[in-house]
Amino acid sequence: VCSSDLQFSTLDYGGDDDDTIQAAIDASSDGDTVHICAGEWTLVEDPDDRDARGQAADLLNTNSKRLSFVGQGRDVTVLNAEPFEDDDRYRVISSAIKTGEPGAGTGWEPLSFAYMTIRGGYINWHGGAVAAEGVRCEHADFRNNKTDPVDPTLGIGGAIYSDGDVYLDDCGFYDNEAETHGGAIGVLNGDVEILNGSVFEDNSAGDAAGALWADQDLVGARGSITIENSRFEDNDAGGDMGAVGFYNYSEVTVNGVQFIGNATGSAESFKGGALGGSADSVAVHGSEFAGNFGDYLGGAIMLYMTPSGLPAELLV
Repeated sequence: VCSSDLQFSTLDYGGDDDDTIQAAIDASSDGDTVHICAGEWTLVEDPDDRDARGQAADLLNTNSKRLSFVGQGRDVTVLNAEPFEDDDRYRVISSAIKTGEPGAGTGWEPLSFAYMTIRGGYINWHGGAVAAEGVRCEHADFRNNKTDPVDPTLGIGGAIYSDGDVYLDDCGFYDNEAETHGGAIGVLNGDVEILNGSVFEDNSAGDAAGALWADQDLVGARGSITIENSRFEDNDAGGDMGAVGFYNYSEVTVNGVQFIGNATGSAESFKGGALGGSADSVAVHGSEFAGNFGDYLGGAIMLYMTPSGLPAELLV
């Protein structure tokens, strides 16, 4: 994929085609795939991107293009934002058109990632590493990404924030941190599929859902969450739901999943050590819950009333 013999609608970074990943993005068209060669690519900010407060937003920006990024393996293709100072804020990549506000934008589009690791994003908005309107990841890892906003209403999704559907296949999320909800991932108004050996480990949220937070806040929107053959271990939340929190969904299906050592906050009102929230139907099959902690109710599972105000249906 990184030779000079390129297929149509394919751009390379790390070979002889474009000097920077952003140059490849700028040369791309909507729907293209950008191939990133093996190597640890240290991302460099554009000083012109800084806002009036001196804070940077995105190290890479697709400017409202729907793009896919493909590396050569999670162990060999690494996008690294970690060398920057703690006082700076840098999300790795966003699909929004820049508006001049830190982390914000308009014209969101979906983004896809495969065969790479993304680490060290640190933003004062949502999505420490990635923000888009829909995210698809396959065979990719996200490590040590963080949100740390001044505004306490922001900071969702330590690694990924998606205003739309999320699909994960064999992905890992390690040591990500969100100031508010979703230590690894925050999803607003989207379906969620987490499949095939995906791992969430040592992620944390200041408020709810140490690993995954998903909320349907549109009137009439319900949606579904499917988690299969994956593992959630040692995630923690300062509030409810140590690992997975969901709100206003139609159905949640959990099949063949391990929840080990996840924990809520320690105040006497926090609930759902492993997972919980509000959905019409929650089905849990062939899964393991061990060593999870909910300080008030639901050491493993805590379900609220359904979006329609009825008792939730738990199928096990």
